[in-house]
Amino acid sequence: MTTQDFVQQLLAHMGIDDAVLSQEEQDDTIVLTISVPEEESGLLIGHHAETLDALQRVVRLVCQKDDDKAITLNVNDFRQRREDHLREVAARVAEHVVATQQPQYLRLPASERRVIHMALSDHPEVETVSEGEGASRVLYVRLKQTA
Repeated sequence: MTTQDFVQQLLAHMGIDDAVLSQEEQDDTIVLTISVPEEESGLLIGHHAETLDALQRVVRLVCQKDDDKAITLNVNDFRQRREDHLREVAARVAEHVVATQQPQYLRLPASERRVIHMALSDHPEVETVSEGEGASRVLYVRLKQTA
């Protein structure tokens, strides 16, 4: 059974029969995009993408072998829109930190913290640091420390 077949069956069990799946390979990742009517996208994405992340974990457990490429699920380009939004947030937070000279923190899942780290990696005045463990991990945006 292919990954697409498995996802199609999984969606059917969720009552979603009209999904269109497309697959694209990007470097070491297979991106499987699920296109559904907008009113059904919330069911697949969930609050803070928790449902989408859980579906992705299930698909990876069932379909991904050790030597295979990683599998990423996306619904109606949600992940790209979210990444664009996070880059905007990073720019606004960095601007605020520079203006107020005060650090700011963000509580985000690991994948979203990574986007913020990457978005601000070349910023001339601020740096990002993650602190804490597990669910308590926080990303700080602060002025660069001078040595």
